Amino acid sequence: MGIDSVVKNQALNQQIYTLLKQEILHHQLQPGERIVDAQVAARLGVSRTPVREAVRKLESEGYVVMIPRKGT
Repeated sequence: MGIDSVVKNQALNQQIYTLLKQEILHHQLQPGERIVDAQVAARLGVSRTPVREAVRKLESEGYVVMIPRKGT
C-alpha cells in the first residue's frame, strides 16, 4: 500500500463521515435508525471499510451509538 492509497482512503473516509453526519443533522437518518455498513457501502459504491471508519468517528463524537452484536 503506497502513500497515495492511504491519502485516498483518508479522504474517502472523511467524505463518507461528512455525508452521514449531514444525513443525521438533516433527519434523513432518523433517531434510532440502524446504519448498516454494507447498505451504505452499496449505496455509495465503496467498500465497507471506509464506512465503518466513518461510523466509528461519528460514534466518538456522539452522533451514533454502537450496540454490541447489533450494529449501529
